[in-house]
Amino acid sequence: MCPTIAPKPTPSAGGCSTGGAATAATRSASARAVPPRRRPPAAPSRFRSSTPYPGPPPARVRTPNLTTLSPLGASGQARSVRRARNAPYLPDRRLFSGRSDMRTLLIGCGDHGGGTLLPAACSAGISIHALVDSDRERAEHLAKLWLIPQVYASTEDVDADTFDGAIVALPVSAQADHVAWALQAGLHTFVEKPPAPDLDGLRTLLQHAGRAGVHCVVGMNFRLAEGVRRLRSALAAPQYGPISYARVEHIARKPVQSFSPDMSLEASLFAAQGIHAIDLAQVLLPAQRVTSGQMIAVNRGRLATLVAGDPAGGTRLEVHFGSCAAAFSHQVRVVTASGDLLELRNMSELLHLPNGGDEHVREYPGARVLWRTSPIGGGYDSAGYGPELAAFGDLVAGGPAESLASLASLLPVYEAFDELLQAEGLAWTA
Repeated sequence: MCPTIAPKPTPSAGGCSTGGAATAATRSASARAVPPRRRPPAAPSRFRSSTPYPGPPPARVRTPNLTTLSPLGASGQARSVRRARNAPYLPDRRLFSGRSDMRTLLIGCGDHGGGTLLPAACSAGISIHALVDSDRERAEHLAKLWLIPQVYASTEDVDADTFDGAIVALPVSAQADHVAWALQAGLHTFVEKPPAPDLDGLRTLLQHAGRAGVHCVVGMNFRLAEGVRRLRSALAAPQYGPISYARVEHIARKPVQSFSPDMSLEASLFAAQGIHAIDLAQVLLPAQRVTSGQMIAVNRGRLATLVAGDPAGGTRLEVHFGSCAAAFSHQVRVVTASGDLLELRNMSELLHLPNGGDEHVREYPGARVLWRTSPIGGGYDSAGYGPELAAFGDLVAGGPAESLASLASLLPVYEAFDELLQAEGLAWTA
């Protein structure tokens, strides 16, 4: 006998099959009846602890990256996050209570003030409470990025009684007036080099500083650059003795035009390059009398040399600086009383050529590498901006003034270049 085949179910008025509903109900019950398959426990591993997971570690207390908190909206936030990748790490300012307690005003938000000194000051633990710039839109943009509460278009709008210090980073022709304002307002002042466009301007600032009774520090970052710190640390070793000869070469590719209509190109060269070279040379070998100087003929930019010496003491100092090169070149050569030669090349490598009487010369008479910059080094600490601003904050808090440049310490630097200008029949002004 053939099996009986059940007829197909007829659809109901609602469009759903009664047989289909029964089948779905059966499948649903079947699904509930069969327990889900569970993954077997993993085998013990030497990389996995047998103790229960205690949960995430407590959040590390650190200062947030302020550039990621910009209230600029969606598009602005995206730009802010990309910028934050290269932003400096901001240390916990509680570690620098003496510096962070100083309410500081930044005057000048240009490439150097806003792009270098502002992040360097924050990395050094100095709190910037307000920005001053004639380009108010630029200052407000920086204030949003760094969460700075106040912005002013001019120092005339600033209530100086609400601040303790000022950082000045303006064009050369405008710096002296703003430094004088800060000193007269009783603010501890850090001014980027050069503090004044000429020798007379520096002497005027010295008078203001003497009457103000506050600290005034000039930003000479080469003094505290990592390469110079390494060189001076090596020279402190007793076997070398005092320096007998020092030569500083500082040649860059600018300026080739004057910084302002009132300044000569030679004065602009001093403001950009010469002040660094002469100051560093005098730090290494101070109290040398300038005996000669010359402007050397070049087709592009300017090139100058200064020679100073003490015939009675048997010491000599040479300085070369210019703006004729295709790229920046910096060399420091020092010969000590022992006959040892130390050379710092481009702030990245320190070499030592021992004297002929050194007991190790027979093993290897060539130069020894005392230090090389790290491939991942650099930044504000290596260039000296961070250390000098940190030292400024410490000075205001009662710390030492070691390695910092004051207005008075730059007076011999200005005087040396002034002697060169007079010898060449040149002037500070155009």
